[in-house]
Amino acid sequence: MREGGLEEEEEEEEEGKDQGGEVDITGGSGVDLMNLFSVPHQLQQGRWKREAAMVDPGKGKGKGERKREEAGKSKLLTGEECFLHIGRNNEIREYCSIHRSSKSCDCTVIGDNNLIMGSCHVAHDCKIGSNNIFANNTLFAGHVVVEDNTHTAGAVVVHQFCHIGSYSFLGGGSVVAQDVPRYTMVSGDRAELRGLNLEGLRRNGISDQEVRSLRKAYQKVFMSSITNESSFEDRLAELEQEIELLESPAVSRMLESIRMSFDQGRRGICKFRSWSSS
Repeated sequence: MREGGLEEEEEEEEEGKDQGGEVDITGGSGVDLMNLFSVPHQLQQGRWKREAAMVDPGKGKGKGERKREEAGKSKLLTGEECFLHIGRNNEIREYCSIHRSSKSCDCTVIGDNNLIMGSCHVAHDCKIGSNNIFANNTLFAGHVVVEDNTHTAGAVVVHQFCHIGSYSFLGGGSVVAQDVPRYTMVSGDRAELRGLNLEGLRRNGISDQEVRSLRKAYQKVFMSSITNESSFEDRLAELEQEIELLESPAVSRMLESIRMSFDQGRRGICKFRSWSSS
């Protein structure tokens, strides 16, 4: 070893330390960390457990939340552990950013088999399920929950604490400020319900019978006729009395998704237009 080599290694070690506190990023085997990707020094010493995700050049994953002073208060306490878990078989494209949790009691989670295209952002404490496709520049604010088999078009922005239900579709350029119920499609600024995600249901193998049941349920709740003066809550209650429709698992899950969006601390669902049934 040439003279001074040890000193250079010690300098590199100091440069590699993350000043935002300890970090824990967990996974399995097969992660490919490509060029322009940096890992904090302590991860290089074995705290990174490899998993079957593919990471492209230019990618910046696992960025630490830095200490910020806002009105004299620190958003993240120095030295607090932060966590990020990325599941199996994820493809995370160039220039994405995925933040660790903001507190040691929480964890940012990415499930399995997701495609996250270029320049997407997943903020602190998000919970992303499995089999999702996020097109370029999809941006999730903190604490967003995304279930399974969802699809976003490009340049989608989702407000913090929103829930995106399974099999839903978010149209390009949408600004989503409230929850998106399962099986539905939204678009616009601010995003509104545009109907069922019929193409997504077909591609995911949802049976024709289930789709017909979802259509009937959706029409009862969101497409009441002009002469129907019942409230949204009344229409939900009426659907809950439709025993035949509720025998469909998909209808039950959609109804559950809508109800949960109005629980305490939730944001309600995206607005919908009252089309005439004629």
